[in-house]
Amino acid sequence: MEDKITVRLPNGKLINNVPKGMSKTELLNKYEMREYTNFLKDHEGKKLTAYKPIATEKYFTIGYGHYGEDVKEGMTITDAQADNYLRQDINKRLPKITEAIPGFNKMPLNVRKNILGSWFRGSLTSTGSPTTIRLLNEGKYKEASKEFLNNDEYRKYKSKPGTMDGVVNRMEDTAKAIASLV
Repeated sequence: MEDKITVRLPNGKLINNVPKGMSKTELLNKYEMREYTNFLKDHEGKKLTAYKPIATEKYFTIGYGHYGEDVKEGMTITDAQADNYLRQDINKRLPKITEAIPGFNKMPLNVRKNILGSWFRGSLTSTGSPTTIRLLNEGKYKEASKEFLNNDEYRKYKSKPGTMDGVVNRMEDTAKAIASLV
């Protein structure tokens, strides 16, 4: 039987039943992946049949927001496949985020989860929000927070309550998380 230990993460949280040979870095990465996964599951919702949230989109979406040419009309997946797509999508996006925002990994976990969530849905990316990214990298968090909400998508849905309230709420949560860095 493998020896298990309890480890305290940098945020003070205790993790029990950790294999004795696992490094703190491995444990932290596993813990953060679980946090990211749970955050996105809470915010994305899950659909096991391919759909288009907006009829004019080029590709279909499935699972927890997995989007791309590999998703075909009529496609269905299992819960396990949805989880796998989500982990793949997170692992695909995190390197792009850390490239665009070199200080990302030093930010508090709540801020990172919100940035990942907004990157995941496309409202905070290098090409979609270059000014917000620049302000984040300059440490101008209050300005970055305001700039993030200075876009057509936010204004459009904010002006039409009941249409895309989830998008508005997520964008506002991300702006608040960024502002908390001040």
